[in-house]
Amino acid sequence: MARRKLGRVLDLEKGRKRVAGVKSIDPTLDLGNDITVENYEKQVEKMEENLAAYNTALSTVDMEIHLTFLLKD
Repeated sequence: MARRKLGRVLDLEKGRKRVAGVKSIDPTLDLGNDITVENYEKQVEKMEENLAAYNTALSTVDMEIHLTFLLKD
């Protein structure tokens, strides 16, 4: 049985919307302490990459388990 992949992460969706909203107001907004639109957008992109890597890892594990059971029989 395949593991469920994460297709929707609400905080990630919220982050995407926030980036879009802030960029529409001021794409160069800098709140100090290294809190900028660019850095926030990078963090959202990093989270998207981590989600993709997580889902790929689940697929790999599922495939390995499936192959193991096939070779066992």
